[in-house]
Amino acid sequence: APESPCPASLLAGNRINTEFLTTIHNGTGRTTACCIDPDSLGHPQIKSLASQAVSLVSTYPHKNSMAALFHFLACLTAADIGIFDLATSGSMLTAVVDREDQRQACDILARTFHLPVSHTPFQQVLSAEDKAFLEKNWPDPSASYVEEKIKTYGLTINRNLSLIRFSASGAALAGMAAGTGPDMTFVSAWGMAREDGSMDLMILCPEQDNTTPDRLQSLPNASAPVPVLTSGICMISFQGPHFGDRYGIAHQA
Repeated sequence: APESPCPASLLAGNRINTEFLTTIHNGTGRTTACCIDPDSLGHPQIKSLASQAVSLVSTYPHKNSMAALFHFLACLTAADIGIFDLATSGSMLTAVVDREDQRQACDILARTFHLPVSHTPFQQVLSAEDKAFLEKNWPDPSASYVEEKIKTYGLTINRNLSLIRFSASGAALAGMAAGTGPDMTFVSAWGMAREDGSMDLMILCPEQDNTTPDRLQSLPNASAPVPVLTSGICMISFQGPHFGDRYGIAHQA
């Protein structure tokens, strides 16, 4: 989305929740991407920012495994499913894909990852009767208000991290997925697609794992440029409940 007007500010001003939001800073400026409900596209400025109908696909838990991260990306790109955006939470890997690719993406992830037989979808499909019952007894938690001071369970600071930045093609991701060992872990990861189909990735790792960039570069078929390592990074986490940004938490942050 363009830098001006700021999407987070625009959405907050129109009391629109975001389903997904990432912001990446680079040497030339800031790029923000977000996903909102199609029913919220009535505002002309917001409608002008909308570029594509997309869906979110996720798998969880990732257990901070870098192998799981690269397998998640590689299995989708190998099937020519474009990943517009990527973000992780403490337990989930989430990708933004074209809405028409959603079912195929889910099927691929179900075959790639070991799901328990009794696994339940993160977002269940409810019958009209069940939905009416829930709405009557427990109203939608997407808050219709803004606190003067945002209430939260707490803020967490994770210190002594290293930030690894690199671009990777689908072939490079496949090589990384095949060669990444179980001892390689990450704290958080996010990324955005490039016009050539590759991805700009940023991965936060424990600082003691300072050999990770060299190990990634030495993996089979890892044709990505040499990763850039920045040490001494801190990650600040807002421990919700954010309920889909709750009309402006991201903007205030």
